[in-house]
Amino acid sequence: MLQVAIQYKEVFDRLSQRESQYKALPNTHDWQMANEICQNLEIFYDVTLLFSGTYPTANIFFPKVCQIKLALMERLNSSNSIIHQMTASMVLKFVKY
Repeated sequence: MLQVAIQYKEVFDRLSQRESQYKALPNTHDWQMANEICQNLEIFYDVTLLFSGTYPTANIFFPKVCQIKLALMERLNSSNSIIHQMTASMVLKFVKY
């Protein structure tokens, strides 16, 4: 949903100019956050598609799990506190499971 919303960023801007009742216009920070979140969740989307479309054997499963782990560790260094907190929570669940 975020990817689609990002594609229509200009439409949101135009809507706010035409409709006086429209007060929920995302600001620049919101759009940047949406982009970051999409980038962070893209790996999970890709892996979910792969695992859903096939019977994941170890040679498919293990490298993808390692890729997720590396991506999480990389995002723990994010300067954005919200991304850092989100990633820290995800790492705890990753370790648990």
